[in-house]
Amino acid sequence: MRVVWLDASEASGGLPAADGGFDTPVWSYGIFLGVKGTRARSVVVAKEVVLQERVFHYNVIPIAMVDEVVLLRRGDLDPTVLEELTRKVEGTPVKRFKTGSKGGWMRWG
Repeated sequence: MRVVWLDASEASGGLPAADGGFDTPVWSYGIFLGVKGTRARSVVVAKEVVLQERVFHYNVIPIAMVDEVVLLRRGDLDPTVLEELTRKVEGTPVKRFKTGSKGGWMRWG
C-alpha cells in the first residue's frame, strides 16, 4: 500500500511566501498493520521486514494527516522514483545504515 500524508517538518531560514510552502507531502510504502492509538488514531504501516532477525520497521501516521491510501499493483511505483531511490541506496556506504530496537523497529514471533 502507499499512504500519502503530510508530515511535520523543521526548517531554518526564511518563512515560505505561500501557505502551501509549509506542507511536507510524504509517500510511505508498506504493509497495512491496522489503526491504533488512544489519543490520536493512526495508520500503522510495516515498511520492511527482516526475516532472519524476526523484526520489522514501522511508521505510525496520524489519520488526520493522511491524504490518500492506495492499494498497489505491479508497476504502480513511478519508475523515475524507483530509479532515484535505487541510486541513493547504491551510493550510501553500508556503515551509514542503522538497525536496532529503537526508531520504529519491532521484534515479532
